[in-house]
Amino acid sequence: MDIAMPTAGKVTFRAGDRVHALVDTGADMNMVRRAYAERLGARPVNWSRSFSVHGVKDELDPVYLLAYRVEELGEIKTAEFVDVGMPAHLPVLLGRAFLSGKVLISDGIAGRVTLAV
Repeated sequence: MDIAMPTAGKVTFRAGDRVHALVDTGADMNMVRRAYAERLGARPVNWSRSFSVHGVKDELDPVYLLAYRVEELGEIKTAEFVDVGMPAHLPVLLGRAFLSGKVLISDGIAGRVTLAV
């Protein structure tokens, strides 16, 4: 997928902004590493308190407004991505906010996942 920061209602995707994202059906929100969001020039638009199996975090997490493009799905959208301190090797995680309005088929026998709009 491609990620970019929307500016003045316009989105420009650059080749260097393409990332592999993990889809996590157990995550409510889309997530982004702070360093990656800042590399795109994004600044927090809001702050959110997140929670996990370990409980509610004490500090607030920054929320970024980013545009994404998934060419295989013919989809370009702008959405909120929260930084919850993901590991360095994972710049973007897509949660149920991304999956909303899509069909997800997981074929565990074949080891194949199909995603459609």
